[in-house]
Amino acid sequence: MLKIFKRQVFKVAGFLMLLFISKLIKFGPILGVLKGNLLASQVVMPLAGILTSGIGLISIFVLSAINSFSFNFTLYSLSTVYHIPSFFASLSLFNHGNKILNLFFRSINFVVPASCAILFVINPIGSQIPAYVLYWLIPVFITASGIENMFLKALSATFIAHAVGTVVFIYSVPSDVSLWANLAKIVWLERIVIALGMSVVYKAVVLVKALFKETENMIVLKHEKEIINN
Repeated sequence: MLKIFKRQVFKVAGFLMLLFISKLIKFGPILGVLKGNLLASQVVMPLAGILTSGIGLISIFVLSAINSFSFNFTLYSLSTVYHIPSFFASLSLFNHGNKILNLFFRSINFVVPASCAILFVINPIGSQIPAYVLYWLIPVFITASGIENMFLKALSATFIAHAVGTVVFIYSVPSDVSLWANLAKIVWLERIVIALGMSVVYKAVVLVKALFKETENMIVLKHEKEIINN
């Protein structure tokens, strides 16, 4: 039990370290969002769902929220600061040994896009550009296809985050139809860049974990040989 706890603590600590480093990296002007820069943390944060456990996932977002605490209590600022869109993306990527729980997390790829689409099109501004929500069919199609591919999973997750972030934005920040029409032209590029980044980071983490495991096994094997020889 203690060994499992230590492993989970190590996972959370390692992920938080990766997240801290990623927040220092900017990819340049963000595409498809009004403010800020495209940070590497937007690539790393959704991976909490696939790289940590359930308790680890919750711990990461709680600790990140505490670290980013802001007194600017607007709906949009709270959503951005506390990674609410990324939280939903993480849930959609979460893997669990229990088939029923996995089914629940997979359902997020259907329920969240549908809910966000409804909320978008009933908004006075969103109702004037309903085609914008077609982007959110991507998670639905990817999940329904059953294809197990990290890039496609990442693409699905990042559009989940986009759907949640967009709905929060349109209900909390004044905008007009021209804004959304312009964003619709470049959202696809932003999401592909993030999905590619997520895939690369995930494979890099898996590789590092494999190397650590191999090194650990070699140390144990060497220790056992020394015991036998003595």
